[in-house]
Amino acid sequence: MAYPVPGAPKRTPLTASEGSAAPSGHHALPTVEEVSAGGVVVDASTAGLNVAIIARFNRGGRLEWGLPKGHPEDAETNEQAAVRENEEETGIQGKVLATLGSIDYWFTVSGHRVHKTVHHFLLTATGG
Repeated sequence: MAYPVPGAPKRTPLTASEGSAAPSGHHALPTVEEVSAGGVVVDASTAGLNVAIIARFNRGGRLEWGLPKGHPEDAETNEQAAVRENEEETGIQGKVLATLGSIDYWFTVSGHRVHKTVHHFLLTATGG
């Protein structure tokens, strides 16, 4: 078990690789930054407020249920990407009503670490 050194700065996932070399015989994994946008689309035309979720296979090949999301393309804003990704993945056209906030997390895949930030929005269905 490693014990903190008094007076040493606290190491977090964001700073853990700063200023430290990989142990002898080990190589530090390169880090990739990713941004996605998506969200919850509701159908306000019904009393039940139905929402759209998707099923997909993750990078590890496991089935996951989640919200439609994807990477912004070219000069797209996060809001525009959320609308486009929702329509591409569900067939439902929508309009952004509000931001729901952002989350970030880390994972490792194919020899590199990924730091991913996802921006979520509340959308109302407008067609599709």
